Amino acid sequence: MISAVRVLRVLALVVVTEIVEVALLVHIDILGAHPSFMILIPIVSGYLMGSSTGAVMGFLSGMTADLFVPTPFGLTALVWICTGYLAGLSANLFSSTTDGDAVTGLSSTASGAQAAAHTGTVPVALVCMLLAATAQVGYALLGALFGVPAMLTGYLLRSFPAVIVGAIIGAGPMLVAVRWAFQRGGARNRMGGMLSSVAGSTGVMRK
Repeated sequence: MISAVRVLRVLALVVVTEIVEVALLVHIDILGAHPSFMILIPIVSGYLMGSSTGAVMGFLSGMTADLFVPTPFGLTALVWICTGYLAGLSANLFSSTTDGDAVTGLSSTASGAQAAAHTGTVPVALVCMLLAATAQVGYALLGALFGVPAMLTGYLLRSFPAVIVGAIIGAGPMLVAVRWAFQRGGARNRMGGMLSSVAGSTGVMRK
């Protein structure tokens, strides 16, 4: 079962990232487009936590992003669901294990923590760049299909530099943020583990 604390952390991750995007990144103009950190949420989540988690985070972040863009509502969520799922599949290229699955309550925390510990910023940044660019292509194609042809004819090529810049800048911070959002327990549990270890050592010494 997913804990309430983890749900709040995930929601905080999505909300804070959207605030950063609306308040700051929207003012960074690169060939008529601006970098996006929101797309990195499903990519990094899927890469670290598995395909299902990436898809769920794609839905949450995509629906949130759709509130602030003039494109058909739900379009971003649809594209990012697929993107998060693909991110989970791409993790097999760089890591033999993943952190778990949102549907099963993210239960594989031990192996996931080991995978996350061996996951560097460089491969994550590479995955972010490739999948963010792929998502942008899918976004433009679906946008044209749903009646916004300008997304395919004029905006697509101009948006790639902004997508790459956003992925390079945001991969590291997003990696830290996603790990924080999905970690089990926290300071209290870590302290409990330390106390248990000390108690165990003391018991051994007494024997």
